[in-house]
Amino acid sequence: MSNEEQIANVFLEPARVRVSRMPGVISTVVASSVAVCLWDRNKSFGGMCHYLYPEIREMGKTTVKYGNVAFFALVKIMKEFGSCIEDLDAQIFGGAEPLESEGAGLTYGPDNVAAAHRVIKKYGFRITSEDTGGHVGRKIAFNVETNEVVVYKVERMRQTDWHYK
Repeated sequence: MSNEEQIANVFLEPARVRVSRMPGVISTVVASSVAVCLWDRNKSFGGMCHYLYPEIREMGKTTVKYGNVAFFALVKIMKEFGSCIEDLDAQIFGGAEPLESEGAGLTYGPDNVAAAHRVIKKYGFRITSEDTGGHVGRKIAFNVETNEVVVYKVERMRQTDWHYK
């Protein structure tokens, strides 16, 4: 399956990356995980990565579950589609810390956001929008043609939140 199907609307599951030069909307749901959108302001197309953990620490295990790997994959695909690094803008969403995790030592949310900032700074991308942290999940809808994002904050995640309708 090509990474660039006609995607009028597509749901991006966790640990996935998607880029499209075709008009459409990429949607996902994040809580402690993070979604990063990249948009080429000169070519008017974009993509999204959705990762679960900040950084991979085991050599030889490359999977887009990890922020540093997912972001690198997203940038690589954008470049393969003709983007120049200096033309890319970034948006960051997610990184919540659910109330039930307070005091439990689970800090994936804040660590995931920090990982996004580190990688974005490394590439020198401009962050045009960010909605991160807090204690709520988010439904994200990213228009890859216009760079518009709609964020729905949700207090409780339901199984049906994980499927695009």
